[in-house]
Amino acid sequence: MRSVESRTLRSVLLLAGVAAAIGRPGCTTETIPEAKIEPVEPPLRLVVVTPHNRRIQAKFEQGFAEWHQARYEKAVDIQWVTRGTPQCLTYIQEAAKDSVAPRRLAPDLMFGGGITEHQWLVDHGLAKPVVGTPLPEEASVPPTLLGVPLRDQQGYWHATALTSFGMLCNRQACAEPGLILGGR
Repeated sequence: MRSVESRTLRSVLLLAGVAAAIGRPGCTTETIPEAKIEPVEPPLRLVVVTPHNRRIQAKFEQGFAEWHQARYEKAVDIQWVTRGTPQCLTYIQEAAKDSVAPRRLAPDLMFGGGITEHQWLVDHGLAKPVVGTPLPEEASVPPTLLGVPLRDQQGYWHATALTSFGMLCNRQACAEPGLILGGR
Protein backbone atom coordinates (compact mmCIF):
# COMPACT_ATOMS: atom_id res chain seq x y z
CA MET A 1 0.00 0.00 0.00
CA ARG A 2 2.81 2.22 0.77
CA SER A 3 4.20 1.97 -2.77
CA VAL A 4 0.81 3.03 -4.26
CA GLU A 5 0.70 6.03 -1.90
CA SER A 6 4.28 6.83 -2.74
CA ARG A 7 3.55 6.74 -6.51
CA THR A 8 0.44 8.85 -6.07
CA LEU A 9 2.33 11.39 -3.97
CA ARG A 10 5.08 11.58 -6.62
CA SER A 11 2.50 12.06 -9.39
CA VAL A 12 0.75 14.83 -7.45
CA LEU A 13 4.06 16.58 -6.75
CA LEU A 14 5.07 16.25 -10.42
CA LEU A 15 1.77 17.74 -11.58
CA ALA A 16 2.06 20.53 -9.01
CA GLY A 17 5.58 21.29 -10.28
CA VAL A 18 4.43 21.40 -13.90
CA ALA A 19 1.49 23.64 -12.96
CA ALA A 20 3.80 25.95 -11.02
CA ALA A 21 6.21 26.13 -13.97
CA ILE A 22 3.40 27.00 -16.38
CA GLY A 23 2.22 29.77 -14.12
CA ARG A 24 5.69 31.35 -13.83
CA PRO A 25 6.52 34.53 -15.74
CA GLY A 26 8.04 33.72 -19.11
CA CYS A 27 6.13 30.46 -19.36
CA THR A 28 2.83 31.81 -20.59
CA THR A 29 0.63 30.72 -23.42
CA GLU A 30 0.68 34.20 -24.96
CA THR A 31 1.80 34.35 -28.54
CA ILE A 32 5.29 35.76 -28.90
CA PRO A 33 5.69 37.98 -31.95
CA GLU A 34 7.79 36.31 -34.62
CA ALA A 35 11.29 37.73 -34.84
CA LYS A 36 12.11 39.27 -38.18
CA ILE A 37 15.51 38.08 -39.27
CA GLU A 38 16.92 40.00 -42.16
CA PRO A 39 19.05 37.89 -44.48
CA VAL A 40 22.72 38.80 -44.41
CA GLU A 41 24.05 39.44 -47.86
CA PRO A 42 27.30 37.57 -48.48
CA PRO A 43 30.28 39.74 -49.41
CA LEU A 44 30.93 40.43 -53.05
CA ARG A 45 33.63 38.08 -54.36
CA LEU A 46 36.30 39.66 -56.52
CA VAL A 47 38.78 37.33 -58.24
CA VAL A 48 42.07 39.05 -59.00
CA VAL A 49 44.85 37.51 -61.10
CA THR A 50 48.19 39.08 -60.22
CA PRO A 51 51.95 38.67 -60.32
CA HIS A 52 52.28 40.77 -57.14
CA ASN A 53 53.47 39.22 -53.89
CA ARG A 54 51.31 38.84 -50.79
CA ARG A 55 52.68 42.00 -49.18
CA ILE A 56 51.52 44.18 -52.09
CA GLN A 57 48.24 42.27 -52.29
CA ALA A 58 47.55 42.92 -48.61
CA LYS A 59 48.06 46.69 -48.95
CA PHE A 60 45.78 47.00 -51.96
CA GLU A 61 43.23 44.59 -50.48
CA GLN A 62 42.94 46.61 -47.30
CA GLY A 63 42.61 49.92 -49.15
CA PHE A 64 40.12 48.59 -51.68
CA ALA A 65 38.00 46.83 -49.05
CA GLU A 66 37.80 50.03 -46.98
CA TRP A 67 36.95 52.14 -50.04
CA HIS A 68 34.31 49.64 -51.24
CA GLN A 69 32.68 49.43 -47.79
CA ALA A 70 32.57 53.23 -47.46
CA ARG A 71 31.25 53.78 -50.99
CA TYR A 72 28.78 50.89 -51.37
CA GLU A 73 28.21 49.81 -47.73
CA LYS A 74 29.03 46.24 -48.73
CA ALA A 75 31.91 43.98 -47.88
CA VAL A 76 34.16 42.54 -50.55
CA ASP A 77 36.08 39.27 -50.37
CA ILE A 78 39.12 39.30 -52.66
CA GLN A 79 40.27 35.92 -53.97
CA TRP A 80 43.86 36.19 -55.21
CA VAL A 81 45.25 34.03 -58.01
CA THR A 82 49.00 34.60 -57.91
CA ARG A 83 51.10 33.75 -60.94
CA GLY A 84 54.05 35.18 -62.86
CA THR A 85 53.06 37.84 -65.40
CA PRO A 86 53.10 35.50 -68.45
CA GLN A 87 51.19 32.86 -66.46
CA CYS A 88 48.56 35.48 -65.54
CA LEU A 89 47.86 35.97 -69.24
CA THR A 90 47.67 32.20 -69.77
CA TYR A 91 45.36 31.80 -66.78
CA ILE A 92 42.97 34.46 -68.11
CA GLN A 93 43.09 33.02 -71.63
CA GLU A 94 42.37 29.49 -70.41
CA ALA A 95 39.65 30.64 -68.00
CA ALA A 96 37.85 32.20 -70.98
CA LYS A 97 37.64 28.81 -72.70
CA ASP A 98 34.47 26.87 -71.92
CA SER A 99 36.31 23.55 -71.49
CA VAL A 100 38.70 24.88 -68.84
CA ALA A 101 36.69 27.59 -67.07
CA PRO A 102 34.69 25.30 -64.73
CA ARG A 103 37.93 24.23 -63.05
CA ARG A 104 39.21 27.75 -62.43
CA LEU A 105 38.04 30.81 -60.58
CA ALA A 106 36.79 33.15 -63.30
CA PRO A 107 38.96 36.27 -63.06
CA ASP A 108 37.34 39.67 -62.65
CA LEU A 109 40.53 41.63 -63.25
CA MET A 110 44.28 41.49 -63.65
CA PHE A 111 46.27 43.56 -61.18
CA GLY A 112 49.85 44.01 -62.28
CA GLY A 113 51.84 43.61 -65.42
CA GLY A 114 52.39 46.51 -67.74
CA ILE A 115 50.99 48.23 -70.76
CA THR A 116 52.12 45.41 -73.07
CA GLU A 117 50.29 42.70 -71.10
CA HIS A 118 47.10 44.69 -70.72
CA GLN A 119 47.08 45.66 -74.39
CA TRP A 120 47.52 41.96 -75.24
CA LEU A 121 44.38 41.17 -73.22
CA VAL A 122 42.49 43.91 -75.10
CA ASP A 123 43.78 42.72 -78.49
CA HIS A 124 42.69 39.14 -77.77
CA GLY A 125 39.21 40.13 -76.60
CA LEU A 126 39.93 39.16 -73.00
CA ALA A 127 39.36 42.59 -71.44
CA LYS A 128 36.35 44.84 -70.97
CA PRO A 129 36.48 48.58 -70.41
CA VAL A 130 35.55 50.12 -67.08
CA VAL A 131 32.36 52.10 -67.63
CA GLY A 132 30.19 54.25 -65.42
CA THR A 133 31.44 56.49 -62.66
CA PRO A 134 34.83 58.06 -63.43
CA LEU A 135 37.61 56.63 -61.35
CA PRO A 136 38.98 58.93 -58.63
CA GLU A 137 42.51 59.02 -60.08
CA GLU A 138 41.21 60.65 -63.25
CA ALA A 139 40.82 63.85 -61.27
CA SER A 140 44.45 63.98 -60.11
CA VAL A 141 46.56 61.68 -62.30
CA PRO A 142 47.37 62.84 -65.81
CA PRO A 143 46.65 60.51 -68.74
CA THR A 144 50.42 60.30 -69.44
CA LEU A 145 53.65 60.83 -67.55
CA LEU A 146 56.79 61.61 -69.53
CA GLY A 147 55.01 60.23 -72.58
CA VAL A 148 54.02 56.94 -70.92
CA PRO A 149 50.24 56.36 -70.75
CA LEU A 150 48.79 55.88 -67.27
CA ARG A 151 45.40 54.66 -68.51
CA ASP A 152 43.85 53.39 -71.68
CA GLN A 153 41.82 55.99 -73.58
CA GLN A 154 38.88 53.55 -73.88
CA GLY A 155 39.08 52.56 -70.20
CA TYR A 156 40.44 49.01 -70.61
CA TRP A 157 43.21 49.49 -68.05
CA HIS A 158 44.30 52.02 -65.44
CA ALA A 159 47.63 52.40 -63.69
CA THR A 160 47.32 51.69 -59.97
CA ALA A 161 50.81 52.65 -58.91
CA LEU A 162 53.85 54.44 -60.23
CA THR A 163 57.26 52.94 -59.63
CA SER A 164 60.77 54.08 -60.29
CA PHE A 165 63.61 51.75 -61.07
CA GLY A 166 67.25 52.83 -61.00
CA MET A 167 69.83 51.80 -63.52
CA LEU A 168 72.59 49.51 -62.31
CA CYS A 169 76.05 49.81 -63.65
CA ASN A 170 78.92 47.34 -63.43
CA ARG A 171 81.85 49.79 -63.40
CA GLN A 172 84.41 47.02 -63.84
CA ALA A 173 82.70 45.74 -67.00
CA CYS A 174 82.27 49.30 -68.22
CA ALA A 175 86.01 49.83 -67.92
CA GLU A 176 86.44 47.63 -71.03
CA PRO A 177 87.99 49.47 -73.95
CA GLY A 178 85.44 51.35 -76.02
CA LEU A 179 82.76 51.73 -73.34
CA ILE A 180 82.02 55.20 -72.06
CA LEU A 181 80.89 55.49 -68.46
CA GLY A 182 78.70 58.52 -67.90
CA GLY A 183 77.35 60.01 -64.72
CA ARG A 184 78.90 59.36 -61.35
